[in-house]
Amino acid sequence: MFACIHFVVTFGLFFYGFDLSAIDGIESPRSKVLAMTVVQTLMLPGYLLWTPWASKNLPNAFQWLLEISNSLLWGVFIAAVAVGISARRSRSKN
Repeated sequence: MFACIHFVVTFGLFFYGFDLSAIDGIESPRSKVLAMTVVQTLMLPGYLLWTPWASKNLPNAFQWLLEISNSLLWGVFIAAVAVGISARRSRSKN
């Protein structure tokens, strides 16, 4: 569930932040710049693995597999943090 939320939020922010006016030399609004910064953070560590070489030499299906794996990794991490917080709260109540 957390992986799906991560995937949707990442690509929602990506499509919001993607701005063609930046190509024309027009400055983007700060909210779009912030959105792309958050997207780059959410795409880590997969973002570091997708190099210019990989972009040229690997099929697009591999990029999607990398992004889905990245979301699964974030989902597992967020779930582990949620379980840890829940366990800590239950121990403090007893």
